[in-house]
Amino acid sequence: MMAARLSRAPAGALILFALAGLAACDDSTGPGADFDAVASADAMVTMVATGEELAPAFGSLQAAGDLFAGDGAAMLVASGPALDAEATRRYVEAPRTLAFFPSNYLGVTFAYSAAEGAYVPTEAAGAPADGIRILYYAVDPFTHEPQAGSPLGHIDLRDLSGATSNRLAVKVVNTAGAAPVTLADYYVNVAWTFDGGAVGAETRSEGYLSDGAERLDFDLSQAVMLSETAVRFTQDYAMSLAGGELSVRYLAELEGIPESQDEGTLSMTATVTHQGQAAVFDVAATADALDGTVSYGVGGSSVVVATIGGTPDAPTFTDAAGNPVDPAELEALGVIFGALNALFEVAAGVFGPM
Repeated sequence: MMAARLSRAPAGALILFALAGLAACDDSTGPGADFDAVASADAMVTMVATGEELAPAFGSLQAAGDLFAGDGAAMLVASGPALDAEATRRYVEAPRTLAFFPSNYLGVTFAYSAAEGAYVPTEAAGAPADGIRILYYAVDPFTHEPQAGSPLGHIDLRDLSGATSNRLAVKVVNTAGAAPVTLADYYVNVAWTFDGGAVGAETRSEGYLSDGAERLDFDLSQAVMLSETAVRFTQDYAMSLAGGELSVRYLAELEGIPESQDEGTLSMTATVTHQGQAAVFDVAATADALDGTVSYGVGGSSVVVATIGGTPDAPTFTDAAGNPVDPAELEALGVIFGALNALFEVAAGVFGPM
């Protein structure tokens, strides 16, 4: 089912298989003078690298998941759920704000205990008074468990919730080197909405990630809206390297009917802009069909260089006309598409604490 494939990140799955297919074509139209795929690919690799240092921290956060209070509602939104109307209704019918942590957790530092296979409270100082501190470690790639011993750093989580939303501030600091390095500083906010007979919630995160050299600024939002006649999920991601030379904007909407077996229709647009040049991937998808275009342009003017058809399992690409693609450009496009999918994984880690 398409809905199952898109359950984590609707765009991520679609972009990966559809656009990687475009890069593999032997005779697609190239971007020509309006888009430098090779230079853009290099910049995309740098963008993705800003989040690589956070893998141990995000993995440790996942292992510490049982420390979080609440009913798991925010995670439903953050994961980009499939059209499961029953689960969505349970989430949005009784929205309320809850404290993230029990009062006796506030100001406490938690360390991973190999003996107990879980995070446990310690007497260590330094945790925020309005939240908790979690020490993070290297994570076993097979068991996904933190490797107890010398921590790589700490994650401070602060509860900034108000009357109408749950808000969590997240700061990740690496302390394994000669001097502490802040690898992430952002917040995640969940707010509820009521519009006539419809109820919904939006999860938003804004801040930055860093590898100690480059910085990735982001503003991410995901929302779910449920009425008697429709279920709608939307995503709006904006990411850019500090300095402004490279940015990614991704918009997606997945809509269906409550209590229907129809997986719904996904509409998505991904725009990669590098030094004023842009590549735009615009696709609509159902379980049975793809319909989209690939455009390149500069200065607000773009030209369609390829069309996307076929099905999600067997996409087809038709040249708009023109020039053969240089092998280096083909390889670069493949890097860009892989980098887009990696950025969706970064976004999933950002939303992880919720």
